[in-house]
Amino acid sequence: DKLNLSCRQRKQGKGTWPFPVDRYMLRPARRAVPVCQGGTMRIFTQEIIVAPQHIDIQNRVSNLCYVQWMQDLAINHSTVQGWGVERYDAEGHGWVVRQHTITYKRPALAGDVITAATWVAELASRQSLRRYLFWRAADRSVLAEAATVWIYIDMATGRPSRLPASLQSAFEVVEDDKEVLQFLQG
Repeated sequence: DKLNLSCRQRKQGKGTWPFPVDRYMLRPARRAVPVCQGGTMRIFTQEIIVAPQHIDIQNRVSNLCYVQWMQDLAINHSTVQGWGVERYDAEGHGWVVRQHTITYKRPALAGDVITAATWVAELASRQSLRRYLFWRAADRSVLAEAATVWIYIDMATGRPSRLPASLQSAFEVVEDDKEVLQFLQG
């Protein structure tokens, strides 16, 4: 089943684009509804259950899994906001990564239940800064903080393109990262 691929299988080229979200891996968070305002979901969350396939040789979640989760979260948040892969494809535009950064605070281990949050921290005419926070509620720990600089491109030319007003209005910028941690802490 294509939807049950682990990060390792994706690394080995067995995944499909744009992404199959692992059914056992990502699911809506069980807690309160993510922060919404004016019809936009400002902070998007999903629960991740760390499976044995996510564990590397050091007995913690592989770095590659975090990057995959970041991509999945961004796509899922965009889809919820009405900008799914099909819409981008129909418009002939999409996002590419310019830069990922991840700061690991504590290891995630097999069996951990993680709440992953993402939000748009900056939105410019041709790019977006999206932040992520990986939170383990069991011990109230931040496991990792991450960011991605996404560039909006014309898929035919591969060149940066201006974001249409309808795309800009679909995402509200969350400027204060502390708001996200307060949300996760309940």
